[in-house]
Amino acid sequence: MADDSPFRTTGQAGGDPDSPAPRPGVVGALRDLSDSLTQLVQKQVALVRLEVSREASEAGSRSAQLLLFAGIGLVGYFLINVAIICLAGYLAGYGGMSATALSLGMIHLIVAFVQIRRQMEAFEQQQARLESKAETLAANDTSGTPQIETEVESQESK
Repeated sequence: MADDSPFRTTGQAGGDPDSPAPRPGVVGALRDLSDSLTQLVQKQVALVRLEVSREASEAGSRSAQLLLFAGIGLVGYFLINVAIICLAGYLAGYGGMSATALSLGMIHLIVAFVQIRRQMEAFEQQQARLESKAETLAANDTSGTPQIETEVESQESK
């Protein structure tokens, strides 16, 4: 049975089937550790990128839904308000029609204010999550590859 999982292990260093066999000695072990750590950081950066793209597409979807339902709700409120105001005018004259229009307008303004505030809070929370993930990406991915220096590499350069 073929396993297409990117997290399969074969008993070799790093769990990558294409990786060479472990190097002998302490220096080789440190190099293997450095290579494995580099691969881990690269996979983490790829995971963060995937999460950011998913959250961005969800935010776009929510925005589109918000606009659509706001438009539908606006039309419905308008029609109901016209019907109620006309009924009040028929039953109580112009004074009743004015009072009904004023009270309905105030109720709708209050409801709209509360809902807009809730949506803005949700968007701010999502923006904070996206900013923290962007900072993680910026900290770990400076030119496509993570910059990891081990003691072995620093000793070899001396």
